[in-house]
Amino acid sequence: MLKRYQVLLSDWIADYIKFCAEKYDWSFSEALRLILSVEIVSWVSSVYPEYKPKFDSKELAKMGKDYMKRAPGKLEEEFHKWISLIYFEARKATEFFIAQDNRKKKSSFRLKTGKKNLRQNNRNFRAGSIHSHKPVLIL
Repeated sequence: MLKRYQVLLSDWIADYIKFCAEKYDWSFSEALRLILSVEIVSWVSSVYPEYKPKFDSKELAKMGKDYMKRAPGKLEEEFHKWISLIYFEARKATEFFIAQDNRKKKSSFRLKTGKKNLRQNNRNFRAGSIHSHKPVLIL
């Protein structure tokens, strides 16, 4: 599902997107979406090495070169297969990033558990006062 947003771009970014759009016969929106999707996959895989996309930058460059060598009649069909793979991978990368971010937020709420505090908590628990310790937020 596409949503419409108004985005302000620096001149050089807009020029680069226009260049890609003209060179590959894409619309400005297609070029922008494709460039953002590729960068999302690249960024998430570099920040989280455990995330393994279906393609890396070398494979993506090879896919692009192969795409440009195709016969003009097949270009449209191949293009849509190619970009849908990239969009799908960008969506997976985004979902992975959000899940990792949510996991970090949940794990940041921990109880302070030094030896002294642990002994005191055990004494309080045996005495029946389990609410004597206070959780401490550790960032």
